[in-house]
Amino acid sequence: MANIDICINKEGLVSDIKRKEYVIFGEIKSQGEKWISTFEKYQKEETNLLQNLKEYSVIYFLGSGSSYNNALMAEFANNKLFEKRSYAINSSEYLFNPDAFIKPGDKNNKVFVISRTGETSDTILAMGILKKLDFFLISLTTFPESSISRNSNVLINLQDYKEQSITSNRVVSSITLFLLCLFFKLSGREAILKKINDYSINFFTRFDDYCMNISTIINSSDFNKFVFLGTGPFHSIAREASLKTREMSITDTEFWPTLEYRQGYMTNVDENDLAIVFLSKINIDFQFKTCMELKRAGAKVLVVNDRAVLGDYKKFYDYEFNVDLGVEDELLCQVYYQLFGQLIGYYQALKKNIDPSNPKNLDYVVRI
Repeated sequence: MANIDICINKEGLVSDIKRKEYVIFGEIKSQGEKWISTFEKYQKEETNLLQNLKEYSVIYFLGSGSSYNNALMAEFANNKLFEKRSYAINSSEYLFNPDAFIKPGDKNNKVFVISRTGETSDTILAMGILKKLDFFLISLTTFPESSISRNSNVLINLQDYKEQSITSNRVVSSITLFLLCLFFKLSGREAILKKINDYSINFFTRFDDYCMNISTIINSSDFNKFVFLGTGPFHSIAREASLKTREMSITDTEFWPTLEYRQGYMTNVDENDLAIVFLSKINIDFQFKTCMELKRAGAKVLVVNDRAVLGDYKKFYDYEFNVDLGVEDELLCQVYYQLFGQLIGYYQALKKNIDPSNPKNLDYVVRI
């Protein structure tokens, strides 16, 4: 395959030949417009959702793979904004020890069931257990006629977000945004809702720049491993970025909470690794303790932030992406930061002459 600088035209798009071969690039880029329609979709569903969530004991978020990452993002955001706790549940694990996650005697629980295809076997089986417990099920899926859709009390139909690629990108980020809209409404933060579309539009004005810069970084070194780190709302983003890069490019990846990574997990870091740190504005000096040690070990460091004051920390990283949005609540960056993991996976796949749309050993629908 040609060098990445040749594959990218002056608009930052893949050439016509590559675009036909790798449809995933168009799906990644389409997120800009899909986030706008996501907000419109939320507004249409808002009244019904608020009515069904008027009273509840606990909210659970159920999913597998990227859908489980969605669940983790939702769990953190919900727990930060509300006094009532919520819980992310991995569908596969729930099948083995359901009582460890949800007690049968619990009443008035709501469960968001997340599945791109609506046919993920372990999620369907988990739903069967939940239905016997008489839980209220709200599904989010791109296939409205799927098994999960038909067995839900409420369906959020996301069919306009369907993807051809096995690797899911825009569905994950759009579900993140949809749920954040709901949480901001429920927590009385409607003012943020009025700004969401402007944030999304402003973020995507720099899409072509992000493509060119990430392709340059990927081609500057032969990275053996990518380490994704994030704290607070960004740990699940690091987890999702790790999955996307591993899927698309068949490359070793890791994900950890930023400061936790110093507890022995850093032992195999070397000069052939790229660490991507999604910075929170909370206790930023602690996060740079990890960056400092990564640099000491020889790794390259890329930091992603939104108008963070980096000051004297510049010597502890090699590359920076400042999304420059100034969001009122960094929870919203859960949506926007997903792009960087997607593009790292995409350009690493191109470098290795791998089709990022169709990873080996994976199917569009995961069945048991």
